[in-house]
Amino acid sequence: MIRETLNKLIENITQSHPMNDIYQAKKEYQAMSGEIFEDDKSYEARMGLFLEWFVFDRPINGSETPLHRFMENRPDEISGDEQELCEGLKASRHSLFLMKKSGKGHVVVLDLFEDEKLVVKEDEGKLFFNKEDVFEARILPFRKQYFFTENFCHHPRATYKYILSKVKPVIAEEKQDHKTLKKMNKEWFSLKKDIDGFTRKIGILVVKRDGTDSEKKKEKLSQKIESLNAEKLQLEIRFYELQNRMDELETNKIRIGHRARRLSLMKQLAYMSLKWERYHNVDVRDIYRD
Repeated sequence: MIRETLNKLIENITQSHPMNDIYQAKKEYQAMSGEIFEDDKSYEARMGLFLEWFVFDRPINGSETPLHRFMENRPDEISGDEQELCEGLKASRHSLFLMKKSGKGHVVVLDLFEDEKLVVKEDEGKLFFNKEDVFEARILPFRKQYFFTENFCHHPRATYKYILSKVKPVIAEEKQDHKTLKKMNKEWFSLKKDIDGFTRKIGILVVKRDGTDSEKKKEKLSQKIESLNAEKLQLEIRFYELQNRMDELETNKIRIGHRARRLSLMKQLAYMSLKWERYHNVDVRDIYRD
């Protein structure tokens, strides 16, 4: 049921876009993952992956996607089941996975980017997967369970170490960015505390100045207030410069950039997988390499 609803949703969203837009998006996508032809064995799955990317990932304006736009502009066209599914798709996980084991009605996979195990509801897992399979897929949460969409990009089992060697630098850079953001947050709170302290001190002095009849005291307090305001201004400049750097790091590099880098790697690997599919007589190590 979930896959039927998902396919209907994808169809509705793609039909709301001009064909020229979809054509341009396909060219953009295949520039990363390789051009596909109808006689390719994985043609349907790769076209499915393209449509998922187009609907759920391709940015239109900034970070807005066709899914977000459809939900905002055509809410009346979304059924109850589709609405619930859309909420799950906002939190969907597009990643590289390693199959750990399959059980009755479910499989256990390891998300290679997050180094996290997930139990995914899959009634035909034993037919589609073997232990230690490596593949690209999208997992979405729906009614307190995880589900695969129906499109996958499989990689030869022998490529696992190579793929992991490409994933590790991505993870390391992401961790460093989060570490940097955490350090900047700490500095942000420290500056805010200092600015609030100056604000309180200045407020106290203003009350004293306004409450005295002595012109000498007024002048002395005014000079002190002016000096504190100058120091506070320097802190505020540092504070807002830091805020801008944090926004840039959090929005462009982490929220958008991390996702784009993961996608770029998955598409590079998908291209290698496509070549492996076409040239089985070539050693896989001659395809999956830098």
